[in-house]
Amino acid sequence: MGGDHQTVEEGVTASGYPGLDSLREAHQEGLGEIAHLEEVAGSLLGESPGSMDRSLRFFYGELEQHFREEEQVLFPALARRLGWEGMLRAMLDEHVAFWKAVEALEEAAQEPQRTANIARHIVWLLRSHIQKEEQMVLPLAEKMLSPGELVELGKRGVVRLVRPNSTA
Repeated sequence: MGGDHQTVEEGVTASGYPGLDSLREAHQEGLGEIAHLEEVAGSLLGESPGSMDRSLRFFYGELEQHFREEEQVLFPALARRLGWEGMLRAMLDEHVAFWKAVEALEEAAQEPQRTANIARHIVWLLRSHIQKEEQMVLPLAEKMLSPGELVELGKRGVVRLVRPNSTA
């Protein structure tokens, strides 16, 4: 039921529905933050340790809001068609696993090797999660939800989640 797609960048498509397109934009911003975390994880064992502060601000700011909007707006819309088991349950479980990993990251702050390992795990979790959303969840939303429902997603809070100047 979704519209034609135009490639925007790196395999992300524009659907013509602001709610879904904003999720895709947030994924691109998230991939940039993931690259930063990966860089920091690598530097923890080197001569100039990086700071996790930027990543933690991103996690507790934009990413937490992104997850909340998926959980409260997008996923329930899909669950009305699919039910909560299967793919949507797996996506929710990944959100929980992510927050457990962030908690472990904070607890390991004084242990460079452990912190680096947990940071690498978070990088893997987020990349994998974004890939699943891009390749499965958003295309499924475009296929299963009506144009009116897709427009409503944009009205109900699925908006651009990452501020353009978030370079802290």
